[in-house]
Amino acid sequence: MRVRPFVILGGVLAVAAMAAIAIGSVTIPLGGVWRALGGLGDPAVVAIVRDVRLPRVALRRGPATA
Repeated sequence: MRVRPFVILGGVLAVAAMAAIAIGSVTIPLGGVWRALGGLGDPAVVAIVRDVRLPRVALRRGPATA
């Protein structure tokens, strides 16, 4: 079975987005990012991920534009 190029591209984009959310002045482990996206975990991490980093990634801005 042949993997479609858009499936690979989607996976690469998802990994890049998770890395962009995890890396910053406060480094958050990937597990912490997943929990924060679900609203679980440390409230400070949830606020950082949901209010700062996720909108930045959604608007395709890098961490340098903070």
